[in-house]
Amino acid sequence: MKTKKLLLGVPYYLIVAVFLLCAVGIIVGSFYDLQISNSFVNVNQFDRLIEGFGLVFVYALIPFGGVMIFISLKDKGTFLNILRWIILIFSFLSAVYFLGDPLKWSFGYKGDGSDSFTIYLPGYAIALVLMGLLIPLAFKVLAKDNKEYLLRLGILILLVLFIQYGLSLLLKNLASRPRYRFLISDSNTTNIEFRNWWEFKPFSSNGNDGLRSFPSGHMSWCSMLFMLPLFHSALKKQIKNGNIYLFIWASLYTILVGITRIHSGGHFLSDVCWGLVTGLGVVVILNLIVKPNKSLLAKPLTSSHQ
Repeated sequence: MKTKKLLLGVPYYLIVAVFLLCAVGIIVGSFYDLQISNSFVNVNQFDRLIEGFGLVFVYALIPFGGVMIFISLKDKGTFLNILRWIILIFSFLSAVYFLGDPLKWSFGYKGDGSDSFTIYLPGYAIALVLMGLLIPLAFKVLAKDNKEYLLRLGILILLVLFIQYGLSLLLKNLASRPRYRFLISDSNTTNIEFRNWWEFKPFSSNGNDGLRSFPSGHMSWCSMLFMLPLFHSALKKQIKNGNIYLFIWASLYTILVGITRIHSGGHFLSDVCWGLVTGLGVVVILNLIVKPNKSLLAKPLTSSHQ
């Protein structure tokens, strides 16, 4: 029986379909970005909720990645024992930072330079509690007998996290594209006008969050959810076709986040699609490099996950 070619733990054509859908969105947005936002933007409390809390599922992967590496490096010598503790603590603190920072929007953050330091505190407190609860959960649900796979997947998660973060930040500063909600707000005192996604004005944002529309950071982060089918293979208890169910959930949730980002005026359609393309591109490339089904510690795994 012919084995299906897998990519990120699912048939490769499913990942290709995501890229194709994004390509359609980019083409449509290239012509109608402004018109779509003019007719669709109407920010509500649900949009604000997703802006602040919407990436909690993504950031939850970070401490899981740290725990995976921690488990896989057990009994590998003094140096690696110290290293695994450093990685575990670092992954936890990183998750707290990445979740706590966007939560500021849920507590009245304006992003115009007038916000005080205290506006960040509630978000970081919530992030500290949530991510702290995930560490013991990860130890409970992960299959500790598959250390090769855990190590590769843990490395993949942490690599994707930081490369995506750097790439998204670089592109935002290179493009310096104004957000729709900034264009129509009183903060637009210099009457900055709409620009298409390809009309870059490098490093002209000067720290103004209103000029960081392209690409969507939320969508770049959501691309990490497409690693969940790989994650399913690291669990103690698995269900039949669980990888496909997780892919469907990741797809639907990513679409929901994308819609709210446009509806809130935070991004244009092309920003959302480019964010997912760049993010998922990073995930796919790093997955092919790290290859979670190959061996780092001992003999190769018998299961095949790509």
